Amino acid sequence: MFDNFISQLLIISLLFFSCIRIFTVKTAKIDSFVVFAPLALLISVLNIFTFGLSLINLGVFALALLIFFTNVRSLFRISAKLVVDTYSPLFLIFTFFELALLIAAGIFIFLYRPVKLNADKFDSTKKILRYTGNCSTGFSQILPDTFNQKTTAWINLYKPEKNDNSTGPVKPVVLINAGPKAGAVDYEPFIYFLSQKGYEVLAGEFYSNDAAFAPSFWNSKILRKLYSLYINKNSVQNEKQIKIQTGKALSEIAVSLYGKDRKFFIVSDGMDFDSVYEIIGTTGGQTLGFFSLNSISEYKSSPLGFVEQTDILLAKQFRLTRDKTFFIPRYVAGKCMEQLRAITESLNALEDTAD
Repeated sequence: MFDNFISQLLIISLLFFSCIRIFTVKTAKIDSFVVFAPLALLISVLNIFTFGLSLINLGVFALALLIFFTNVRSLFRISAKLVVDTYSPLFLIFTFFELALLIAAGIFIFLYRPVKLNADKFDSTKKILRYTGNCSTGFSQILPDTFNQKTTAWINLYKPEKNDNSTGPVKPVVLINAGPKAGAVDYEPFIYFLSQKGYEVLAGEFYSNDAAFAPSFWNSKILRKLYSLYINKNSVQNEKQIKIQTGKALSEIAVSLYGKDRKFFIVSDGMDFDSVYEIIGTTGGQTLGFFSLNSISEYKSSPLGFVEQTDILLAKQFRLTRDKTFFIPRYVAGKCMEQLRAITESLNALEDTAD
C-alpha cells in the first residue's frame, strides 16, 4: 500500500510542476512543462489498475483529468511547436484554483499515508501467483506460456527467508482468505509477523463468477473493495456460502502447491465457526485447526484487515489512528502463534504416545 502512496505523490508532483509553469514565463518559449499533465493522467489510470479504485485514487484521477482538460489547448500548441509568452486570464484563474486543490490534496494524501511495510525487515519474501478457473471446476495456475488467460484468483505466497523446518517439526502453512471488503495486502502487517517466525502464508482473493461478492461489473480486483465499502455496505446475498466455497478453493490450491502430506492452519476474519469447520472437513485431515481474528477484542476493524497500517482513511471510520508501531498486528500474530503451537504440541504428543 505504501507503493500506492508513492505513486499518488508522483502524480500530484507532476501536476504541480505542470501548473507552476505559469510563474516561469518571462520570455517567449515552448510550453514544455505542459507534457506533465497527460503523463500524470496516464499514471493515475495505471495506478488504479495496479492498486485498485479507492477514494484517494479516484480523487487523484479526477484532479489529473481536470488539469489535463484545462491544458488541452496548450498541448495542441506544443504539438505544433508554437511558443507562448503569456496566458489568458481565464486560464490563470483555473490554474490558481487547481494549484490550491493540488496543495490540499498533497497534504491530505500525506496525512492519510499508509505505514511503510518493508518485507526485508521481516526476513520474508512475497510472490504473487495468478490462477484461472472457478470454485465449481477448480483453479489452475497461470504460467508464462498461458499468461493471457483471465485471472480469477490471486494468491499471495509469503515465505520466511530462513526456513527452520529442518531443525524441528514442519510448521503448518497458514491460509487466509480475504472477503469482499479487504484484499490480501490489508492483512500483510499480521502476515509478515507470522512469516518472520518461520510460517509460510497463503493469502487468497477470488473473483470468479461463482465467487461473486458483488455484481459482475464490480466483481473484480480493481472495483470490488470500493463497491463493498461505499456503494453497497450491506451483506451480499449468499456471502456465507461464497466464503465457504472460496475457503475450500484456497485449501485445494494449497494442496496442489504443497502436496497431501503438508498440514494447514486457517486464519478467518468475520466467519462463523460452522463455516470454518465445513472448510476444514473437506481437507481430509490436513487442516489442524483455525484462528479467528475477530475473536481478539483488540482487533477492531474486522473484516477489513489491519487498517491502522494499510488504510488510514478507512481506519478513521472506526476511530482508529495511524499506528507505525504495528502493535495490534504484532499482538494478534502472537495470539495466533500461541494457538498454533498449542495445537501442534498436542498432536506431537499424541503421535509420541501412539509410537
